[in-house]
Amino acid sequence: MEAVRDFRESRDHRCDICRRQWQEGGSSFHIDHDGACCPSRGPSCGKCVRGYLCHLCNTQGLSWYELVGRSVAVVPLFEDYLQRYERNRGGIAPPQA
Repeated sequence: MEAVRDFRESRDHRCDICRRQWQEGGSSFHIDHDGACCPSRGPSCGKCVRGYLCHLCNTQGLSWYELVGRSVAVVPLFEDYLQRYERNRGGIAPPQA
């Protein structure tokens, strides 16, 4: 546990991706490692440790990014989608369920 505490302190208690700060009793943070090197459950060899991540970045953000093939080409698709919404926000009301 001391090694985990030291690692967390070396990261200023912040997620290496979104920079959200870990707080005692708050949502969980994870020491991320390359699953291709060591099993996803169980101890890591230590050489494949990539960083310190909040739960959201570890389970949703990074997992998704690795799943889509690490392609930054998908980012404009999401940006376009959000911009279309913002342009149309004042226009037509969404259908009622």
